[in-house]
Amino acid sequence: MKKLLTGSVALVLAVALAGCGANIEDTGNEPDDAGSGLTHIAVGDIKIASQTDAYAAQKLGFFEDHGLDVEFTYAANGQDILTAISSGSLNLGLAIPGTAMTANASGFDFVGVVQDQIAHEEGPDSGGLIVRTDSGISSLADLEGRSLAVNATGANQVYVSIVKTLEDAGVDVSKVQFQEIPFPQMPSVLEQGQVDAVAVVDPFTTMMLSDSAYTDLAWYYVEALPGMPLSTYWGTREWVESHPDEVSAFNAAMTEAVEYLRANPDEARDLIAEFTGLDRALLDNMPDIQWSTEVSVETWEKLIDIYVQAGLLPEAVEVTDLLTAAALD
Repeated sequence: MKKLLTGSVALVLAVALAGCGANIEDTGNEPDDAGSGLTHIAVGDIKIASQTDAYAAQKLGFFEDHGLDVEFTYAANGQDILTAISSGSLNLGLAIPGTAMTANASGFDFVGVVQDQIAHEEGPDSGGLIVRTDSGISSLADLEGRSLAVNATGANQVYVSIVKTLEDAGVDVSKVQFQEIPFPQMPSVLEQGQVDAVAVVDPFTTMMLSDSAYTDLAWYYVEALPGMPLSTYWGTREWVESHPDEVSAFNAAMTEAVEYLRANPDEARDLIAEFTGLDRALLDNMPDIQWSTEVSVETWEKLIDIYVQAGLLPEAVEVTDLLTAAALD
């Protein structure tokens, strides 16, 4: 793969995190003010369908059963969450693996405490590369010389997956014009012809494909790496190693929530609608979210290799250095 990350992009990430990285405060190892005996921890999350597992762990009492009082703060993206973790404002938080790995390559030391979502082994999947049905684009090769919207370039795992998918199909990626556009705006810019293709995630994938005006070219996460790890909760190694009980409890509660949602798919959709405000009818057409706390070391190693080949990591790192023993169990 081409070298996707320039020195300036790496520097931006490092500076963004370093601005809040000093003097980490311990904000999460005291019982809550109500005197319940629960241990309070502050966790960063993103209010999207896939993170309904954490919402379920809270609502259904799994955190409380494991002695935790979890206070959630919602952010726009994983990089903002990692910044807050580094500053000590949060103890744990969600980020797609690529974001945390490249942050570590810039001098930080985040460690994953529980994986909670992976891509499907085959499509349909959340991540879809979509074009207008009347566009004349019928294959990935047709994207050469065309414009493609992604939510972000650089180390972004959507972008990295798209580039690998295109290159594996023999596409000269230098001839594809990438535009950074937020997911919610992608349907309208494709409809208006401002771009030729969009790389969306659910619910936008399902919403667009329910309209015959749009068709999918590829399930890019699946094409890049079947079963790709998509979301993990992270903490600084310093905090994680000094709070083993809280980390173990959080992992156990999230594992219970994932198992519950997988065993009760209809209730899972009800909870997704409740958590996100999405139309319940839409969720019946959406592929089941692939919640999973079971880590495939081999798949993580392949993801690391993709980032090394893309020039986003200077060298391969051991999965055992990225994830705690509890996350790997």
